[in-house]
Amino acid sequence: MFSRNLSVAFTSAFTTSKREDQWCEKSSANTSVDYTTGNCYVDLSVASGAAQNASTMRRTRNYFGTQRAKSSAFYTSAVLNAVDGAAQQTGITARIGVFDASNGVFFELADDTLYIVKRNAGTDTRVAQGVWNMNRLQSMGGFNVNRRNIYFFKLDPLNAGDVTLGIILENQEVECHVFRHTNVGDTDTEAQFPYMSASALPITHELLKTGSGAESGTSRLFTCNCLCEDTRLDFNTTPVSYIRSYPDSELEVRHTPESLIAYRVKSSASHVSLVPEKFTFINTRGSAPLKYAALLYRAPLAHGSGPLTGASWTALSAAPASEQFYSYQSVVEYDVSATAIDISGSTYPYVMLDSGYFTDDAVLDVKVLRTFRTGTDIDGNTDWLVLVIHHTTNTSRKEYIHGGMQWRELNV
Repeated sequence: MFSRNLSVAFTSAFTTSKREDQWCEKSSANTSVDYTTGNCYVDLSVASGAAQNASTMRRTRNYFGTQRAKSSAFYTSAVLNAVDGAAQQTGITARIGVFDASNGVFFELADDTLYIVKRNAGTDTRVAQGVWNMNRLQSMGGFNVNRRNIYFFKLDPLNAGDVTLGIILENQEVECHVFRHTNVGDTDTEAQFPYMSASALPITHELLKTGSGAESGTSRLFTCNCLCEDTRLDFNTTPVSYIRSYPDSELEVRHTPESLIAYRVKSSASHVSLVPEKFTFINTRGSAPLKYAALLYRAPLAHGSGPLTGASWTALSAAPASEQFYSYQSVVEYDVSATAIDISGSTYPYVMLDSGYFTDDAVLDVKVLRTFRTGTDIDGNTDWLVLVIHHTTNTSRKEYIHGGMQWRELNV
Protein backbone atom coordinates (compact mmCIF):
# COMPACT_ATOMS: atom_id res chain seq x y z
CA MET A 1 0.00 0.00 0.00
CA PHE A 2 1.30 3.44 -0.88
CA SER A 3 2.54 5.50 2.04
CA ARG A 4 1.19 9.02 2.55
CA ASN A 5 4.04 10.02 4.88
CA LEU A 6 6.14 11.67 2.20
CA SER A 7 8.69 14.48 2.26
CA VAL A 8 10.17 16.49 -0.62
CA ALA A 9 13.46 15.01 -1.81
CA PHE A 10 13.85 17.09 -4.99
CA THR A 11 12.15 20.14 -6.47
CA SER A 12 12.75 22.15 -9.62
CA ALA A 13 11.16 25.39 -10.78
CA PHE A 14 12.22 27.68 -13.62
CA THR A 15 11.69 31.08 -12.01
CA THR A 16 15.00 32.61 -13.18
CA SER A 17 16.56 30.06 -15.54
CA LYS A 18 16.05 26.64 -17.09
CA ARG A 19 18.17 25.18 -14.27
CA GLU A 20 21.04 23.64 -16.20
CA ASP A 21 22.53 22.63 -12.84
CA GLN A 22 19.62 20.20 -12.41
CA TRP A 23 18.76 19.34 -16.02
CA CYS A 24 20.55 18.19 -19.15
CA GLU A 25 19.12 18.37 -22.66
CA LYS A 26 19.56 17.06 -26.19
CA SER A 27 17.95 18.26 -29.43
CA SER A 28 17.95 17.19 -33.08
CA ALA A 29 18.12 19.65 -35.99
CA ASN A 30 15.10 21.97 -36.26
CA THR A 31 14.04 21.26 -32.68
CA SER A 32 14.70 23.49 -29.69
CA VAL A 33 14.61 24.05 -25.94
CA ASP A 34 13.30 27.56 -25.24
CA TYR A 35 13.25 29.61 -22.05
CA THR A 36 12.34 33.26 -21.65
CA THR A 37 13.30 34.98 -18.42
CA GLY A 38 10.20 35.63 -16.35
CA ASN A 39 8.00 33.01 -18.01
CA CYS A 40 8.81 30.35 -15.40
CA TYR A 41 8.52 27.49 -17.88
CA VAL A 42 10.60 25.65 -20.48
CA ASP A 43 9.24 24.82 -23.95
CA LEU A 44 10.25 21.90 -26.13
CA SER A 45 9.50 22.63 -29.78
CA VAL A 46 9.67 20.71 -33.06
CA ALA A 47 9.61 22.82 -36.22
CA SER A 48 7.90 21.79 -39.45
CA GLY A 49 11.28 21.36 -41.14
CA ALA A 50 12.45 18.68 -38.70
CA ALA A 51 13.12 15.23 -40.07
CA GLN A 52 11.09 12.18 -39.14
CA ASN A 53 12.13 10.82 -35.69
CA ALA A 54 13.69 14.16 -34.74
CA SER A 55 13.34 14.84 -31.01
CA THR A 56 14.13 17.24 -28.21
CA MET A 57 14.45 16.12 -24.60
CA ARG A 58 15.23 17.38 -21.11
CA ARG A 59 16.09 15.08 -18.23
CA THR A 60 17.22 15.53 -14.64
CA ARG A 61 20.94 14.98 -14.12
CA ASN A 62 20.25 12.79 -11.11
CA TYR A 63 18.43 9.47 -11.00
CA PHE A 64 16.01 8.93 -8.13
CA GLY A 65 15.54 5.64 -6.30
CA THR A 66 12.19 4.11 -7.18
CA GLN A 67 12.51 0.50 -6.01
CA ARG A 68 13.96 0.83 -2.53
CA ALA A 69 12.02 -0.15 0.60
CA LYS A 70 10.30 3.22 0.41
CA SER A 71 7.40 4.62 -1.57
CA SER A 72 8.15 7.36 -4.09
CA ALA A 73 5.94 9.92 -5.79
CA PHE A 74 6.66 12.36 -8.61
CA TYR A 75 4.57 15.41 -9.56
CA THR A 76 5.03 17.40 -12.77
CA SER A 77 3.16 20.50 -13.92
CA ALA A 78 3.05 20.49 -17.70
CA VAL A 79 1.12 21.24 -20.89
CA LEU A 80 1.55 18.26 -23.19
CA ASN A 81 0.25 20.20 -26.19
CA ALA A 82 1.14 23.89 -25.84
CA VAL A 83 -0.02 24.99 -29.31
CA ASP A 84 -2.66 27.64 -28.63
CA GLY A 85 -6.17 26.76 -29.72
CA ALA A 86 -5.25 23.69 -31.73
CA ALA A 87 -5.25 19.95 -31.25
CA GLN A 88 -1.88 18.24 -31.37
CA GLN A 89 -0.98 17.37 -34.94
CA THR A 90 -0.82 13.82 -36.19
CA GLY A 91 2.83 12.82 -36.26
CA ILE A 92 3.84 14.57 -32.98
CA THR A 93 4.34 12.78 -29.64
CA ALA A 94 4.84 14.44 -26.24
CA ARG A 95 5.90 12.60 -23.07
CA ILE A 96 6.23 13.55 -19.42
CA GLY A 97 7.15 11.20 -16.61
CA VAL A 98 9.83 9.24 -14.80
CA PHE A 99 11.76 7.35 -17.47
CA ASP A 100 14.86 6.93 -19.60
CA ALA A 101 15.54 5.01 -22.81
CA SER A 102 15.16 1.63 -21.08
CA ASN A 103 12.69 1.89 -18.21
CA GLY A 104 10.04 4.04 -16.58
CA VAL A 105 6.43 5.22 -16.57
CA PHE A 106 4.98 8.26 -18.31
CA PHE A 107 2.02 9.99 -19.93
CA GLU A 108 2.25 10.06 -23.73
CA LEU A 109 0.19 12.22 -26.08
CA ALA A 110 0.66 10.53 -29.46
CA ASP A 111 -1.17 12.34 -32.27
CA ASP A 112 -4.43 13.16 -30.48
CA THR A 113 -4.60 10.07 -28.20
CA LEU A 114 -3.45 10.10 -24.57
CA TYR A 115 -1.68 6.99 -23.27
CA ILE A 116 -0.22 5.78 -20.00
CA VAL A 117 2.97 3.84 -20.67
CA LYS A 118 5.17 1.46 -18.68
CA ARG A 119 8.62 0.82 -20.15
CA ASN A 120 10.65 -2.24 -19.16
CA ALA A 121 14.01 -3.10 -20.73
CA GLY A 122 13.18 -0.95 -23.76
CA THR A 123 9.72 -2.45 -24.36
CA ASP A 124 6.69 -0.18 -23.96
CA THR A 125 3.29 -1.30 -22.67
CA ARG A 126 0.88 1.43 -23.86
CA VAL A 127 -2.60 1.78 -22.39
CA ALA A 128 -4.92 4.19 -24.21
CA GLN A 129 -7.15 6.54 -22.22
CA GLY A 130 -10.27 4.67 -23.32
CA VAL A 131 -9.20 1.51 -21.45
CA TRP A 132 -7.60 2.92 -18.28
CA ASN A 133 -8.62 0.73 -15.35
CA MET A 134 -9.40 3.39 -12.72
CA ASN A 135 -10.62 6.73 -14.11
CA ARG A 136 -10.71 7.51 -17.82
CA LEU A 137 -11.53 11.21 -17.23
CA GLN A 138 -14.26 11.00 -19.87
CA SER A 139 -16.91 12.41 -17.53
CA MET A 140 -14.65 15.12 -16.14
CA GLY A 141 -15.03 18.23 -18.26
CA GLY A 142 -12.16 20.01 -16.50
CA PHE A 143 -9.45 17.90 -18.13
CA ASN A 144 -7.80 19.12 -21.33
CA VAL A 145 -4.32 18.17 -22.57
CA ASN A 146 -4.01 21.69 -24.05
CA ARG A 147 -4.05 23.15 -20.54
CA ARG A 148 -1.64 23.11 -17.63
CA ASN A 149 -2.15 19.91 -15.63
CA ILE A 150 -0.38 18.26 -12.72
CA TYR A 151 0.54 14.68 -13.61
CA PHE A 152 1.61 12.33 -10.83
CA PHE A 153 3.41 8.99 -10.69
CA LYS A 154 3.38 6.80 -7.57
CA LEU A 155 5.66 3.81 -7.23
CA ASP A 156 5.38 1.30 -4.42
CA PRO A 157 8.70 -0.08 -3.13
CA LEU A 158 10.75 -3.18 -3.86
CA ASN A 159 9.92 -3.50 -7.59
CA ALA A 160 6.90 -5.62 -6.71
CA GLY A 161 4.10 -3.25 -5.73
CA ASP A 162 1.66 -1.05 -7.60
CA VAL A 163 2.54 1.75 -10.00
CA THR A 164 -0.20 4.36 -10.19
CA LEU A 165 -0.47 7.29 -12.60
CA GLY A 166 -2.99 10.09 -12.39
CA ILE A 167 -3.84 13.77 -12.69
CA ILE A 168 -4.80 16.39 -10.12
CA LEU A 169 -8.17 17.97 -10.94
CA GLU A 170 -10.04 20.42 -8.71
CA ASN A 171 -7.51 19.89 -5.92
CA GLN A 172 -8.08 16.13 -5.90
CA GLU A 173 -5.75 13.35 -6.95
CA VAL A 174 -7.55 11.40 -9.65
CA GLU A 175 -5.91 8.00 -10.11
CA CYS A 176 -6.26 7.03 -13.77
CA HIS A 177 -4.49 3.71 -14.19
CA VAL A 178 -2.62 1.28 -11.97
CA PHE A 179 -0.15 -1.41 -12.98
CA ARG A 180 -0.37 -4.17 -10.34
CA HIS A 181 2.59 -6.45 -9.71
CA THR A 182 2.12 -8.17 -6.33
CA ASN A 183 1.21 -11.86 -6.66
CA VAL A 184 0.12 -11.41 -10.24
CA GLY A 185 1.26 -12.77 -13.59
CA ASP A 186 0.00 -15.18 -16.18
CA THR A 187 2.90 -17.56 -15.49
CA ASP A 188 5.31 -18.24 -12.64
CA THR A 189 8.13 -16.95 -14.82
CA GLU A 190 6.39 -13.60 -15.29
CA ALA A 191 5.58 -13.30 -11.58
CA GLN A 192 9.09 -14.16 -10.39
CA PHE A 193 10.92 -11.22 -11.95
CA PRO A 194 10.84 -7.45 -11.26
CA TYR A 195 8.38 -5.48 -13.32
CA MET A 196 11.12 -3.05 -14.34
CA SER A 197 14.83 -3.62 -14.93
CA ALA A 198 15.90 -0.45 -13.11
CA SER A 199 16.19 0.63 -9.49
CA ALA A 200 16.41 4.37 -10.27
CA LEU A 201 14.93 6.72 -12.85
CA PRO A 202 15.20 10.38 -13.90
CA ILE A 203 12.37 12.85 -14.49
CA THR A 204 12.09 13.34 -18.26
CA HIS A 205 10.23 15.64 -20.67
CA GLU A 206 10.34 14.69 -24.38
CA LEU A 207 8.86 15.83 -27.68
CA LEU A 208 9.40 13.94 -30.93
CA LYS A 209 8.23 13.92 -34.50
CA THR A 210 6.96 10.58 -35.76
CA GLY A 211 5.47 11.87 -39.01
CA SER A 212 7.26 12.48 -42.29
CA GLY A 213 5.45 15.68 -43.31
CA ALA A 214 5.47 19.29 -42.11
CA GLU A 215 4.20 18.53 -38.61
CA SER A 216 5.22 20.79 -35.73
CA GLY A 217 4.46 21.01 -32.02
CA THR A 218 5.32 22.43 -28.60
CA SER A 219 5.20 20.94 -25.12
CA ARG A 220 5.72 22.90 -21.88
CA LEU A 221 7.05 22.07 -18.39
CA PHE A 222 6.51 24.36 -15.40
CA THR A 223 7.81 22.54 -12.33
CA CYS A 224 8.33 19.09 -10.83
CA ASN A 225 8.87 17.43 -7.46
CA CYS A 226 10.10 14.10 -6.17
CA LEU A 227 8.77 12.90 -2.81
CA CYS A 228 9.66 9.83 -0.77
CA GLU A 229 9.10 8.40 2.69
CA ASP A 230 12.57 9.40 3.90
CA THR A 231 14.55 12.23 2.28
CA ARG A 232 17.84 11.02 3.72
CA LEU A 233 20.15 9.43 1.20
CA ASP A 234 20.48 5.66 1.44
CA PHE A 235 24.07 4.46 1.66
CA ASN A 236 24.56 0.78 1.01
CA THR A 237 28.34 1.02 0.83
CA THR A 238 31.09 1.90 3.25
CA PRO A 239 32.99 5.18 2.73
CA VAL A 240 35.48 5.11 -0.13
CA SER A 241 38.62 7.23 -0.32
CA TYR A 242 41.68 7.71 -2.47
CA ILE A 243 44.56 9.98 -1.47
CA ARG A 244 47.26 11.10 -3.86
CA SER A 245 50.42 10.52 -1.84
CA TYR A 246 54.06 11.53 -2.29
CA PRO A 247 55.99 9.54 0.32
CA ASP A 248 59.21 9.43 -1.69
CA SER A 249 58.88 12.20 -4.23
CA GLU A 250 57.86 15.81 -4.54
CA LEU A 251 55.16 17.63 -6.48
CA GLU A 252 56.06 20.92 -8.08
CA VAL A 253 53.35 23.39 -7.15
CA ARG A 254 53.10 26.52 -9.29
CA HIS A 255 51.29 29.81 -9.02
CA THR A 256 49.06 28.62 -11.87
CA PRO A 257 46.24 26.35 -10.60
CA GLU A 258 46.76 22.67 -11.34
CA SER A 259 44.88 19.45 -10.79
CA LEU A 260 46.02 17.46 -7.77
CA ILE A 261 43.57 14.64 -8.39
CA ALA A 262 40.33 14.22 -10.36
CA TYR A 263 37.47 11.76 -9.89
CA ARG A 264 34.59 10.55 -12.02
CA VAL A 265 32.18 7.60 -12.20
CA LYS A 266 32.79 5.09 -14.98
CA SER A 267 30.49 5.62 -17.96
CA SER A 268 29.21 2.05 -17.51
CA ALA A 269 27.85 3.01 -14.06
CA SER A 270 26.43 6.44 -14.87
CA HIS A 271 23.37 5.87 -12.63
CA VAL A 272 25.68 5.91 -9.58
CA SER A 273 26.27 9.25 -7.84
CA LEU A 274 29.28 10.31 -5.81
CA VAL A 275 28.45 12.02 -2.53
CA PRO A 276 31.57 13.81 -1.20
CA GLU A 277 32.09 13.57 2.55
CA LYS A 278 35.53 15.02 3.17
CA PHE A 279 38.50 16.63 1.38
CA THR A 280 41.96 16.18 2.88
CA PHE A 281 45.17 18.12 2.22
CA ILE A 282 48.58 17.75 3.89
CA ASN A 283 51.70 19.79 3.16
CA THR A 284 54.74 18.46 5.02
CA ARG A 285 57.17 20.96 3.59
CA GLY A 286 56.91 24.53 2.36
CA SER A 287 57.13 28.15 3.37
CA ALA A 288 54.22 29.75 1.52
CA PRO A 289 50.46 29.16 1.93
CA LEU A 290 48.71 27.07 -0.68
CA LYS A 291 45.18 27.61 -1.95
CA TYR A 292 42.87 24.74 -2.82
CA ALA A 293 39.51 24.45 -4.56
CA ALA A 294 37.10 21.59 -5.14
CA LEU A 295 35.53 22.05 -8.58
CA LEU A 296 32.57 20.26 -10.12
CA TYR A 297 32.62 20.10 -13.93
CA ARG A 298 29.19 19.24 -15.27
CA ALA A 299 28.70 16.74 -18.07
CA PRO A 300 28.86 16.60 -21.03
CA LEU A 301 32.65 16.51 -21.09
CA ALA A 302 32.78 13.83 -23.80
CA HIS A 303 34.72 11.54 -21.47
CA GLY A 304 37.85 12.71 -23.20
CA SER A 305 40.38 15.21 -21.92
CA GLY A 306 37.71 17.75 -20.98
CA PRO A 307 39.25 20.57 -18.91
CA LEU A 308 42.35 18.46 -18.17
CA THR A 309 45.45 18.27 -20.35
CA GLY A 310 47.29 14.95 -20.33
CA ALA A 311 44.73 13.10 -18.20
CA SER A 312 44.93 9.32 -17.89
CA TRP A 313 42.12 7.65 -15.95
CA THR A 314 42.66 4.63 -13.71
CA ALA A 315 39.91 2.46 -12.21
CA LEU A 316 39.80 1.96 -8.45
CA SER A 317 38.45 -1.57 -8.82
CA ALA A 318 41.93 -3.10 -8.91
CA ALA A 319 43.72 -4.21 -5.75
CA PRO A 320 44.96 -1.14 -3.85
CA ALA A 321 48.58 -0.27 -3.28
CA SER A 322 49.89 -0.82 0.23
CA GLU A 323 49.50 2.83 1.22
CA GLN A 324 45.96 3.22 -0.18
CA PHE A 325 42.58 2.22 1.20
CA TYR A 326 39.38 1.97 -0.79
CA SER A 327 36.60 -0.42 -1.69
CA TYR A 328 37.15 -3.16 -4.26
CA GLN A 329 33.57 -2.52 -5.41
CA SER A 330 34.18 1.11 -6.32
CA VAL A 331 32.96 2.35 -9.72
CA VAL A 332 35.21 5.43 -9.62
CA GLU A 333 38.08 6.37 -11.92
CA TYR A 334 40.78 8.85 -10.94
CA ASP A 335 43.47 10.89 -12.71
CA VAL A 336 46.77 12.13 -11.33
CA SER A 337 48.55 12.62 -14.67
CA ALA A 338 47.05 15.90 -15.86
CA THR A 339 49.60 18.62 -16.52
CA ALA A 340 47.14 21.53 -16.83
CA ILE A 341 43.51 22.41 -16.12
CA ASP A 342 41.15 24.90 -17.75
CA ILE A 343 39.50 26.96 -15.01
CA SER A 344 38.36 29.82 -17.25
CA GLY A 345 34.77 28.59 -16.97
CA SER A 346 33.96 29.53 -20.57
CA THR A 347 34.61 26.26 -22.42
CA TYR A 348 34.06 24.01 -19.40
CA PRO A 349 31.72 25.62 -16.85
CA TYR A 350 32.14 24.46 -13.29
CA VAL A 351 30.72 24.92 -9.80
CA MET A 352 33.05 25.61 -6.89
CA LEU A 353 32.08 23.30 -4.05
CA ASP A 354 34.67 24.55 -1.59
CA SER A 355 37.90 26.57 -1.42
CA GLY A 356 40.38 27.70 1.18
CA TYR A 357 44.01 27.76 2.31
CA PHE A 358 46.48 25.50 4.05
CA THR A 359 50.16 25.97 4.91
CA ASP A 360 53.31 23.97 5.58
CA ASP A 361 53.28 21.21 8.19
CA ALA A 362 49.49 21.43 8.24
CA VAL A 363 46.67 18.92 7.93
CA LEU A 364 43.38 20.23 6.56
CA ASP A 365 40.21 18.13 6.67
CA VAL A 366 37.14 19.73 5.10
CA LYS A 367 33.85 18.00 5.83
CA VAL A 368 31.14 18.32 3.22
CA LEU A 369 27.42 18.14 3.98
CA ARG A 370 25.69 15.26 2.22
CA THR A 371 23.47 17.56 0.21
CA PHE A 372 25.39 17.32 -3.05
CA ARG A 373 25.87 14.45 -5.48
CA THR A 374 27.24 14.13 -8.98
CA GLY A 375 25.01 13.50 -11.97
CA THR A 376 25.07 12.50 -15.62
CA ASP A 377 23.88 13.79 -18.98
CA ILE A 378 21.49 12.10 -21.42
CA ASP A 379 24.32 10.26 -23.18
CA GLY A 380 25.65 8.79 -19.92
CA ASN A 381 28.65 11.11 -19.50
CA THR A 382 29.31 11.77 -15.81
CA ASP A 383 30.34 14.87 -13.88
CA TRP A 384 33.95 15.32 -12.77
CA LEU A 385 35.21 16.35 -9.34
CA VAL A 386 38.65 17.96 -9.45
CA LEU A 387 40.81 19.06 -6.51
CA VAL A 388 42.94 22.04 -7.59
CA ILE A 389 45.88 23.61 -5.74
CA HIS A 390 48.28 26.49 -6.38
CA HIS A 391 50.63 28.86 -4.58
CA THR A 392 49.18 32.12 -3.36
CA THR A 393 52.29 34.00 -4.47
CA ASN A 394 53.96 34.16 -7.86
CA THR A 395 56.31 31.28 -7.23
CA SER A 396 57.02 27.70 -8.20
CA ARG A 397 58.58 25.18 -5.85
CA LYS A 398 58.45 21.52 -4.99
CA GLU A 399 56.31 20.46 -2.05
CA TYR A 400 55.44 17.23 -0.31
CA ILE A 401 51.70 17.29 -0.93
CA HIS A 402 49.14 14.65 0.00
CA GLY A 403 45.52 15.20 -0.89
CA GLY A 404 42.30 13.51 -1.86
CA MET A 405 38.67 12.88 -1.05
CA GLN A 406 36.44 10.53 0.89
CA TRP A 407 33.04 9.84 -0.62
CA ARG A 408 30.05 7.53 -0.73
CA GLU A 409 28.80 5.83 -3.88
CA LEU A 410 25.04 6.14 -4.04
CA ASN A 411 23.57 3.33 -6.10
CA VAL A 412 19.96 4.47 -5.90
